[in-house]
Amino acid sequence: MMKRFLVIGLTLTLSLFLACGNDDPAEPADSTAPAMVDDLSATDIGANRLSLIWTAPGDDGNNGRASRYELRVSDAVITPHNWEDAEPVEGLPDPAVAGSQENFTILDLEMETSYHYALLALDEEGNAGDVSNDLAVTTLGPPVIVSAVPAQGSEDVSMLTEFAFTFDRPMDPSTFTDETIQLLAREFGKTLRPSLDLRAVYVLPQEPLPPQINIGIRFNAGILDQDGLPFAGQSFDFDTGPYDCTGLGDRFEPNNDFMAAPEIEIDIVQPLLSTCGDDIDIYRFSLEEPKKITAFTNIDLVLPEQEEGTYLEWRFEWFRDDGESYSWSSGSANPDSPGQFRFSFNPGTYYLQLSSSDDEELILYDLEFRSSEACADDQYEDNDFREDAVAIEPGLHEGLRACYLDEDWFTMPVVAGQTFVMSVDSGDHIGSKRIYAQEPGGTSFYTNNYGDSFVTDTLEITADGNLVFFYKAWADDVTYDMQLDLN
Repeated sequence: MMKRFLVIGLTLTLSLFLACGNDDPAEPADSTAPAMVDDLSATDIGANRLSLIWTAPGDDGNNGRASRYELRVSDAVITPHNWEDAEPVEGLPDPAVAGSQENFTILDLEMETSYHYALLALDEEGNAGDVSNDLAVTTLGPPVIVSAVPAQGSEDVSMLTEFAFTFDRPMDPSTFTDETIQLLAREFGKTLRPSLDLRAVYVLPQEPLPPQINIGIRFNAGILDQDGLPFAGQSFDFDTGPYDCTGLGDRFEPNNDFMAAPEIEIDIVQPLLSTCGDDIDIYRFSLEEPKKITAFTNIDLVLPEQEEGTYLEWRFEWFRDDGESYSWSSGSANPDSPGQFRFSFNPGTYYLQLSSSDDEELILYDLEFRSSEACADDQYEDNDFREDAVAIEPGLHEGLRACYLDEDWFTMPVVAGQTFVMSVDSGDHIGSKRIYAQEPGGTSFYTNNYGDSFVTDTLEITADGNLVFFYKAWADDVTYDMQLDLN
């Protein structure tokens, strides 16, 4: 029952005084009240608390700063006619400047209870603004799970599924434990991961679930929300699918095109991923500063099992956000043969594509994007693609920088009948390197070198236009000098 408060007002008696002669008239009193608050709303609603927010009015309408607020609460709609019957709420802040957002938190409320709130502002003369909009709000009950993915009772669930359970409010993630969240049928190792907003928990088995069995997930007593209210407990059950590509699809499927590529966090292992048959897996990541990214994969299982000595290709390929390929590499797809491929990236969004050479193959793997300090670039970056080729003059260019598999593209105008000579001294780098050039008439050279720091080649120019060329090294932090001659 709402408490009743007796409001004692002050009665002001106005006396009239006769003015005689040339006495100055009295200064008129402020008669403009603050504006009405028309956007009172609630946020951060819990079982025993909530926060009110509204826009501050002014002293005179929406100008200046009001003197104080009055907030009232009732179990019925509050209007100007029953304002005095509603219960005052103490402790409001002093008004801010007109147009500011105000915030006031109310504690010690009753669980699952409906309240009505309204307020008004007053100026220093006691002029009161109109009563605000009535705000009806109901506090929460005990925390509940409002959705499960896959849904309760789902059939043909992947054996690699990551289960997601969403609550109706932020929870205390320290109460998500192996004891409070259990995988039934048999106890599987699992990873429990809360969402960033703490409203969900993700349950990922640490090994593939058995095919075509019933899997139960039980939430036990001990799980609390952020106010310490207990979750009553709940159970879910699912049926896994067959032992095939569908039954072993991972939590990111389908991710075989750039539009469907999931965002992968840097420096966090993503376990229990799969690719099957002629499928490809594409992942996206974003960088806010230059970084060297190394994609590590650890292959856990290949089906069907391969004969000893059989080589199966496992291919990595980096792409930028417009779908242009930076470079690719391949290695063994056999279990216990970790694969890795690195590249230095500028800030932006990029993609990694993984695939196998065998159309009949099922591969289970873990993936991690590991970050480290980016390879140093030179003043001509970003010139990693032909269309980004940087104009450069003939002559000696010293102290250029190359990164692992990073093509440095350049261009210069040429005239038919000239001879172009490109010579590169890679200093301490005697490993693999490549130079390439193409003249406007279409002829080109493509020269590789290993075991020597120096590489050179010559190209006859057959048409007027722009010559394009690049240098590429299979190492990081290569410092090279490039001599360009046009004769």
